[in-house]
Amino acid sequence: FEGYFTCIDDQANLIISEAMEYSKDISRQVGLIMIPKKFIQKFELSEDDYI
Repeated sequence: FEGYFTCIDDQANLIISEAMEYSKDISRQVGLIMIPKKFIQKFELSEDDYI
């Protein structure tokens, strides 16, 4: 997934807004998503998007 970091909730789940899902040759816009803590392996922030 790629999108804008919104927050980490009180259970350490990652919240991303304006998310895009990428899978092989397909991409789709999915909007606001929550990624459960147990599935987070790594996330990166781009300096260009920092406000």
